[in-house]
Amino acid sequence: MSNPLIRRYQYSLLRPAQVWIYGIIYVSLVGLILIINLMFYAHQSVLSQQEPWRLFRKLFFQFTLFQCILLWVLAPSNAGGVIPNLVLQKAYDFLRLLPLSGIQKIVGIILGRNLIVLSAAAVNFLFLAGFGLVGRVSWNFLLQEILLLLSVGLFLGLLALLLSLRSSPKRGNPFLLFLVLFFAFGFPFLLGLMTRVDEPPNVSFYLWRMPLLIAVSGVLVYFSVWAFLGNRRWLTYEYESLFSWKGALLFQLLFLILLFGFFYPYRQAWQYEKIFIGFCIAGLGPVVLLPAGACRTYEKYLELSRGFPREKLSVFELFRRSNPVLSVLLYLIWLGFCLAACRLFALSAAPFLLFAGVVFTFYLVWLGLLELTVVFYNTHSKIIFLTGFVIVLYLFLPFILSGLFDWEYLSVFSPLGYLVYVFSRYPEEIPFGPVFFNLLLFTAPVFQIFGRYKWMMETRKALAGVS
Repeated sequence: MSNPLIRRYQYSLLRPAQVWIYGIIYVSLVGLILIINLMFYAHQSVLSQQEPWRLFRKLFFQFTLFQCILLWVLAPSNAGGVIPNLVLQKAYDFLRLLPLSGIQKIVGIILGRNLIVLSAAAVNFLFLAGFGLVGRVSWNFLLQEILLLLSVGLFLGLLALLLSLRSSPKRGNPFLLFLVLFFAFGFPFLLGLMTRVDEPPNVSFYLWRMPLLIAVSGVLVYFSVWAFLGNRRWLTYEYESLFSWKGALLFQLLFLILLFGFFYPYRQAWQYEKIFIGFCIAGLGPVVLLPAGACRTYEKYLELSRGFPREKLSVFELFRRSNPVLSVLLYLIWLGFCLAACRLFALSAAPFLLFAGVVFTFYLVWLGLLELTVVFYNTHSKIIFLTGFVIVLYLFLPFILSGLFDWEYLSVFSPLGYLVYVFSRYPEEIPFGPVFFNLLLFTAPVFQIFGRYKWMMETRKALAGVS
């Protein structure tokens, strides 16, 4: 307890005047669950002579759900509420000025704010393990489930803190939306895994077979590590982007290595072409999202140009350090990895290269809109609504037109529609039509972007001349 943030929450949360209240609430909930189940079992055993171990297995499932509420809802919500509360209380500057490293602040917030919840979860694990063993749940499955509960809780807690660092009273905390989406789509899948006690599913990863619970936990630990690094970066360098350039490139490379491990065992399966193109499409996720996470702002461009020698105050020098260059590097990592995967799948590279070329034109449109927002946001803050509107039209208007005119090919002019179209027909049909449309869309923002670069360099030259 040497961390002052943990001590602060320890004094406020673990006071005797409050601990007994939390204790009574927890004991009451546990007692209510036990009493209801015992009464139901007594009624059922009279009618059907139910075996006693089935009661304990039902209790095991119920305490698993209880643990999900503690670790996946309450703990992340507590962690995500710390920064907004400090801002409202005008105490955030106190946190910034504490002589603590970013790691100490993360640990202090995550553990300190959740002392009560984690204490209840620790006791809950004892009930869960006891009921599971009596209910004929194997030790192996029990440990896998505990690992999954902890890994999901760790990821959600770190993500909640990360999103809260960029929240505001006007926009609210985006973690609430993420939590709703998680429980709508991710939670049913995870709950299904945790209830398959008798026949837990396995999955292949490169040359190994492992339980699916372990695989999911490993993936979540990977994202938890990067969420932890993102928290440390924002708590240490408050006005920097989430990813550094090196961090973004490393994330992309490691993500592709991790992702390919789940596709590699099926390189000789039926319809292996679909498996290959599925890997390529899945690998595009970070290529599209990382430029936003590692985006250098207009102010950062001005700061970088301040360090240019006077003879190198040129648009080219600024462009070398711009967001599109990083984005192209991310794309090249994806391209190189997919070409290597193509060789391992023993497929011809020609259809993939055609697909990658068309995808690159879609990518150019995305980069153009993103960079246009960056360079003009300082003077036209509402431009983000314009580019957002254009992106929504770009994604969904071709689908609408395709339905109106009953012409499926129109959907390929949307990035999403193109990926779906190619996935269903690869490698026989790779549409080339969107290339010219995308290049036309890319032309307008690129002139505006380089015009803004030129204006920044001329302004820097004028300031250098005055000084």
